[in-house]
Amino acid sequence: MGLRSLAAIALCASVLFGSTAFATTGMYLSGGLGFTLASDGDMDGNGRHGEAEFDTGYVVQGAFGHGYQNGVRAEVELAYRDNDFDTVEISNHNYSASGDINTVSVMLNGYYDFKIAAPFTPYLGAGIGFAVITIDDLRAAGIDLADDDDTVFAYQLTAGVEIPISATASIDVAYRYFATSDPDFGNVDLEYSTHNFTAGVRLYF
Repeated sequence: MGLRSLAAIALCASVLFGSTAFATTGMYLSGGLGFTLASDGDMDGNGRHGEAEFDTGYVVQGAFGHGYQNGVRAEVELAYRDNDFDTVEISNHNYSASGDINTVSVMLNGYYDFKIAAPFTPYLGAGIGFAVITIDDLRAAGIDLADDDDTVFAYQLTAGVEIPISATASIDVAYRYFATSDPDFGNVDLEYSTHNFTAGVRLYF
């Protein structure tokens, strides 16, 4: 699912359901999926410095939260991201790489919903938590580089739009910048950050 697809979903929902009476308060459950772009990451290990590049991956996330009358929301979020390695640069030489990097994160997020005269509600948010980052069978230039995991501090920044489709349900389209402190995979340290684009549903009850 590309960025244009997410935008198309938001536009269609606002046209079709823009007149629906809707309140963004109370407890809710949400879920979404989309794609994740992992930034090129500096990599150090075995006395060598390099850089890893990644293929476009996917992200799945869900959350339980509560919206308040003043536009503030708070939630706990669980997410999973996965990207395959594309290339690894070692000593100024690029090598095709195999293996993947995946992340399970638990985040405490806070948001502010902007109450505007429109059939949608834009919002901004931030969160902190922790992530278990796993490298599975990273191999390049005939060398096994890493096959390990690490638990690290994580943070994220979010911008999104909520679009009502009924009195208790809405479509949620969001961008998240997600990053962590540098994980240590035994012989390899690697920078890790991602750009995430998701579309999903939020249900109030």
